Amino acid sequence: MKIVTDVKINPIIEKLFKDFEVDNIKFPIFYRQSPHNNLKNYLTYYTYSTQPSLFGDDVPIASIAYGTIDVYSEGNYLKVVEEIKKKLIENNFTWNGDGTPEYEEDTKLNHYPINFIKESED
Repeated sequence: MKIVTDVKINPIIEKLFKDFEVDNIKFPIFYRQSPHNNLKNYLTYYTYSTQPSLFGDDVPIASIAYGTIDVYSEGNYLKVVEEIKKKLIENNFTWNGDGTPEYEEDTKLNHYPINFIKESED
């Protein structure tokens, strides 16, 4: 029996969103923090919890990770959000709600958090 301790989603997220664009606008993705080069359209992501989700013979054999992709956009972000959710679902992630959208005065960007779950597939 294989023991699973966590879901390695960072490489999956980075691969899925490496060349992500919507309506010819590129949205590069960054882990945990915003870029420092005044981009007006980008994504960030992070995980906030990893837990065992299935046990066999008292050991974890599957796990689940919870995370968020944050959309930052100077314009209308609704189509971007829709495309992100579509891409996540097509790649065996589960969309589990959104955070509160807001406009950030300091950056002058719209900010929209998308929450997801990824279960191990082993």
